[in-house]
Amino acid sequence: MRHCGFDEVSIETTIISGPPEVIESIDARWSLFLLDSANHRDGDQLLVGRPLDDEPVEPRSRLRTVVEKNLQAVYEVMDGERASKLRDELQNDPRITVLSAPKLSLYNGQQATIFDETTTPFVVGFKQFKPALEPSIRVVHEGLRARLRPLLRPNEAIELDCELALSNIRGVETATVPNVDGGDPLTVQVPEVATTRLDATVELSQDKTLLLGGLRTVDRHGQPATVLVMLHAEKCSHAIE
Repeated sequence: MRHCGFDEVSIETTIISGPPEVIESIDARWSLFLLDSANHRDGDQLLVGRPLDDEPVEPRSRLRTVVEKNLQAVYEVMDGERASKLRDELQNDPRITVLSAPKLSLYNGQQATIFDETTTPFVVGFKQFKPALEPSIRVVHEGLRARLRPLLRPNEAIELDCELALSNIRGVETATVPNVDGGDPLTVQVPEVATTRLDATVELSQDKTLLLGGLRTVDRHGQPATVLVMLHAEKCSHAIE
């Protein structure tokens, strides 16, 4: 914070979702992001909770199947009047869901995360404890998670870093694993979770709003849906002297 100063930036976030044919017909003047495959990041660590050097090492693993699809992300930087008009039009369309997140006030360079998620627990395995096996629970987050970080530029523009993750549960299978206690095989759940990630950095001048597109998911009824994220950032205080 000392490096970035003590200016504050407010960020207003609006999450818009609806059928693809409806969302894609709105009056947006899209631009294409440059594809940046070199900076692809996987937010999940392979192994967590590693012991200290003088502690015994317990066997641990994670077995996953990953299917990757690269999609083109789009954006528009619009002025305040156009953003307000578009937001009003979308709110008046019964086919579209518009959710306004609480306004954030962040120090210059500070990071915050917005959640619009539900959680579902699954029994994905078992831990071997004496005298009995203990279920291993995985809590799956479904919905949108947005991590935001504003950085004021010398020209008073705001460089906005956005990391969006849109997840949904596509289905749940079951599988059996051997019972190490010698009893019947054990049944575990295997949730299929699809996650679309969008990492973007955009510079916004004062009174400009960023509209991000290209996020696709499936709604709670199993129907295709498209999600837009609207972000408005502005400087709201001067540095402390």
